[in-house]
Amino acid sequence: MTNNILVITDDKGRVELGIAEEDANVVIVSSFDEVDEFNFDLVIFDFYGFNIAKTDDRIINIPVIFADELDSIDLKVRLCNFFETENLKQTLNDLNAEFEKKLLEHIKLIDAMQMETIFSLAKLAQSRDDDTGKHLDRVKEFCYALAIELSKKTKFQEVITEEFIENIRNASPLHDIGKVAITDLILLKQGKLTQEEFETMKTHTVLGYDTLNEVDSKFGDNTFIQMGKVIARSHHERWDGTGYPDKLKGEEIPLAARIMSIADVYDALRARRAYKEPFSHEKSCAIIMEGKGNQFDPDIIDAFSNVQEDFDRIYKRLND
Repeated sequence: MTNNILVITDDKGRVELGIAEEDANVVIVSSFDEVDEFNFDLVIFDFYGFNIAKTDDRIINIPVIFADELDSIDLKVRLCNFFETENLKQTLNDLNAEFEKKLLEHIKLIDAMQMETIFSLAKLAQSRDDDTGKHLDRVKEFCYALAIELSKKTKFQEVITEEFIENIRNASPLHDIGKVAITDLILLKQGKLTQEEFETMKTHTVLGYDTLNEVDSKFGDNTFIQMGKVIARSHHERWDGTGYPDKLKGEEIPLAARIMSIADVYDALRARRAYKEPFSHEKSCAIIMEGKGNQFDPDIIDAFSNVQEDFDRIYKRLND
């Protein structure tokens, strides 16, 4: 590491520091007017230089050496100590950087394990009423495709960042995690639900939110969990305000939940269920398009229109 050293004296001819060129760039001045850029690691001055240096606040945070004799052995020893200290500081900085790198790697590993654990819980919840097996894998890819397409629109460019896209891909499988708390008598019922049963079924949105909110309160500052919370609560809201649980309308509905809504409905339409045969890709798309402006966000429907063939490919690739 090369250090920049400023020497302030009125006798430039007697400066002899004994420093190798590879160790330092030495600038010798008798006035600050001679300094183009003040970017120094050390300032050295004699009695003359001291009177100059004390008039400039720029040296307050820079190490200084006062030496009456600028060619003395004592000065050279002190410079040697300075270089050893700087080298030690650099070594410590390198070690800290390496430690931070390993710490970040460890945190990423823990985050990955946490995500896998939560994803497994979501799979457990889904397995109780999912005839399709890979529903969660598909909605992850549907949400990812929609988010990528939406990010191309000027309206969403500041909101749909790379972090948003990665979070919605990871958080979308949490949308029905609240179903863990719904009784099998309702969740697995073959016929149509009564109004009372349907009201109970609808509570899975709030139950899912509450579950993830508890996780968020303990671990905090996890944008993946925070997105999972709003998706779990709001993915059954409708653009026209007639959805549940909060009857949110239009852009009151979180963007991630609006994206999830289309992904979830498309997959449900394509799937075979006990109460219905699977719909074709074309019919599923037609039904979703009909929901533009009433069930679904018009902007997201436009994005869906652009990537609907991707949806078909994803469904076929991840179908059982």
